[in-house]
Amino acid sequence: ADEKIGVYLDEYLPFHPDFIYMGMGTPTSPEDYYPLMCAFFDRLEEKHGVRIVVAAHPRAHYKERDNRFGGRTVVTGKTLELSKQAVFAITHASTSINFAVLFRKPVIFVTTDSVQKHPFIGPYIDVRARWLNKKPINLNSASAIDWENELMVDQEAYRFYQEAFIKKPGSPERQSWEIFSDYLKALQP
Repeated sequence: ADEKIGVYLDEYLPFHPDFIYMGMGTPTSPEDYYPLMCAFFDRLEEKHGVRIVVAAHPRAHYKERDNRFGGRTVVTGKTLELSKQAVFAITHASTSINFAVLFRKPVIFVTTDSVQKHPFIGPYIDVRARWLNKKPINLNSASAIDWENELMVDQEAYRFYQEAFIKKPGSPERQSWEIFSDYLKALQP
């Protein structure tokens, strides 16, 4: 039998360059963030008999910064495949959540005290979670977790999310570039 994995949809929060470009501080420090994430992953692995695999953010540089995830496998460029294989996905508010929605995988939203205080990321996590009828787990204070709810897929919420953010009903079952290419061809005299 295939090994059961959970996928963490990494956002590189302590180091993401966009926060520097936007002139705002990162939402958390590596010293606060990674130990909380690793402790949560340990908990998930023990409780659910899975191995957590990190789907690294495309702009992450973990080779240069050592493995921050307690030696767990960190994979770049395979988020779709990992999302399909996983029994659940863990995220803050990554756009890669779209893969979990398409594959109808349970999504576990997580946050921390410092991430929650960030003026952009904290509210964004809350909104993303509400779309799927979930509440983020704060890793600084999470004790009793309702795993039945966390590992549930609200089919109606997922369908609504998919239609709102991924694919409109009735749109062609084709790649977006093909649709756009046909549109451009139709404009030519």
